[in-house]
Amino acid sequence: MAALEGRGLRKQFGGVVALNGIDLDIDTDQVVGIVGPNGSGKTTLFNVVTGVHPATAGTVSWQGQDITNIGAHRIARKRLVRTFQQAMSFPGLTVDENVRIAWEQGRRGGSRWASPAMILDFVGLAPLGRAIAGSLPFGSLRRLGLAVALGVSPELLLLDEPGAGLN
Repeated sequence: MAALEGRGLRKQFGGVVALNGIDLDIDTDQVVGIVGPNGSGKTTLFNVVTGVHPATAGTVSWQGQDITNIGAHRIARKRLVRTFQQAMSFPGLTVDENVRIAWEQGRRGGSRWASPAMILDFVGLAPLGRAIAGSLPFGSLRRLGLAVALGVSPELLLLDEPGAGLN
């Protein structure tokens, strides 16, 4: 059994079918790419799998548990984590503070990182640790989003448009 399973996933927005009968099996030790043109449903698939949008039909299972439509916050607590196309942060906090918040959450379940500084170094943001997140250029905000996602020590990390805005 795969760690993440989707069966017959369907998502409709009014009369528009964005996903139609999608099946997927992903293990935590795999690197999988989902490729398609703009508007083909890649982000919608992530949104359904991670509870951002409810599935119209089908099921999502994570580590053998049905997580279909249980909500994004509950899914994230299970360490199934995703990044977003749009850079997200606490704009009034420093880069370090943003990562530290995620790292503190990750520590509760056993962090893979000794400190937030290690994460910042890994994503190339160590020199910007004291910068206010809201002042960062887009590419650095994207790196910050990755750092925050890594900070919670996910079992599986879904990266939406991971290369967008990165130099």
